[in-house]
Amino acid sequence: LASLILFFAFEADRHWLQHFSPAAGRRSMKLVPIAALFAMQNQLLFVGVHNLDPPAFQALNQLKIITAGIFSVVLLKKSLSSVQWISLAMLASGAA
Repeated sequence: LASLILFFAFEADRHWLQHFSPAAGRRSMKLVPIAALFAMQNQLLFVGVHNLDPPAFQALNQLKIITAGIFSVVLLKKSLSSVQWISLAMLASGAA
């Protein structure tokens, strides 16, 4: 309730209704497949916790970083430079 009051007190005079336009809805729909895939991946991670030893689970868990890069290219049509791909690989391998 307090956040709603603060929102209308400070943000109501700005153009906050633009975030509820049909164009904003269409842009947001691009994120639905990615969100569904992450939800499915998180459910599978719970299965992995029960069935894998910790090092194997941690290594497989880092695949989220790589899949985020791949899905941002495939589904959102973003382009990643070679430096960004190498950074993703280093981040995934370093966290494991």
